[in-house]
Amino acid sequence: MSEPKTKTVPGISFFTKAANILILNFLCLLCCIPVITIADSLAALYSVMLKLVRGESEEVVKPFFRFFGKNFLKSIPYTILMIISFILILSGYILFSYDDNMIAVGLLTGIAILVITCFGWAIPLFAQFDNSFTAMMTNAAKLMTMNLRESAIILIMNTYMILLFLVVPDVFAYALYAWGFVGLAITAKVVCEQIVPVFDDLMNETPEGEEDGE
Repeated sequence: MSEPKTKTVPGISFFTKAANILILNFLCLLCCIPVITIADSLAALYSVMLKLVRGESEEVVKPFFRFFGKNFLKSIPYTILMIISFILILSGYILFSYDDNMIAVGLLTGIAILVITCFGWAIPLFAQFDNSFTAMMTNAAKLMTMNLRESAIILIMNTYMILLFLVVPDVFAYALYAWGFVGLAITAKVVCEQIVPVFDDLMNETPEGEEDGE
């Protein structure tokens, strides 16, 4: 007598994915609170999301904290550079806007776009590969210029809240509330769906033992 087949409950996959998004977003925001852990928390988010997108695992909590705990020291240079870049760019905007120097503001905007996009590649690289900080940032810059479509999506997903604030400020408060629940995780999911083929190609070229930041 054959065993009865297991029935799939309609919608269970959707609710599982939604729960994972909420949990990951909460964990990432929570672990970003000390500030010095920002890069580590974001990389842990991407490490788990890359596995979810590939269908390699459905666990989220244990893999997140496993990566977070293991890679804290390695993440510090990324966090420091991110904070310094943010302070310099923001200071430049305040200074040049006060002087009505639109040319300088335009140049600074271009620099900000490059910095955001480069880090948009660097954090997932850190999540996936085991390499030095210098090599990661160099590879991020190369991938940014070699994969323009993916870079454009990375830029949009990492700046849409800023654009919303500038274009539709009345809606920003409501959007910020929703972002607090799912924003970071949704961004990671969209980005991972775009970069997985790029990373898979890189892993096929990478000697064994030099991949997987976890």
